[in-house]
Formats: sequence, C-alpha cells, structure tokens
Amino acid sequence: MNLSTGEVIEGAHTLTSQSTTRITWTKAGNEPIVFTVSEVNGQWNNVKKDGEVVYEVSSEQERGTITFAKVGTERKIRMVLLKDAGESLISELTVSEFQAY
Repeated sequence: MNLSTGEVIEGAHTLTSQSTTRITWTKAGNEPIVFTVSEVNGQWNNVKKDGEVVYEVSSEQERGTITFAKVGTERKIRMVLLKDAGESLISELTVSEFQAY
C-alpha cells in the first residue's frame, strides 16, 4: 500500500536483508534496488517472535528507512524513501512468507 496516496497495489516483492550491511528490494518484473545500510536501530534476534528493526538506508537514487516488524500474526515492511528529485515514497508491504537463515 502506498501510504502517501492510500493506493493498494497487488504484486510480488522480495526483500532480502544481508546482515546489517545491505538490503535488496526486487519488485515483480523490475531490476533489483540495492540499499546500503548506514545504521540499524533496534535489535530483533528471532523473527518468529514479535519485534521490530529499523534500517537507515541509501541507494543510488533514494535514501530513507526500511522497517521490518511483526506484531501477533502480522508481518509488515514499511519503507519511507526520498528520491534525489525530492519525491517521497511511503509504502507498507504485508509479508506473506519469509525465510530466515
């Protein structure tokens, strides 16, 4: 869901967190966007339990935060990203499945 406009967009997205250094976001049919993590706020050691962690990130064209959270049975990813042109994207993804390594 685009929280700026309220628009709900169905689609497959994959977010992969590589430790505390990198997050890769792949939208269905698009090239992956690789974010470099500059700071981690919070600690969430067991993704099967409730928790939250916020990554401060940047890519070639965007910067902002990506939050991974679980409360009860809901798992969400919230992205607040600013583009170089001053545009902002605030979106929330509902996680349908996850893999922890």
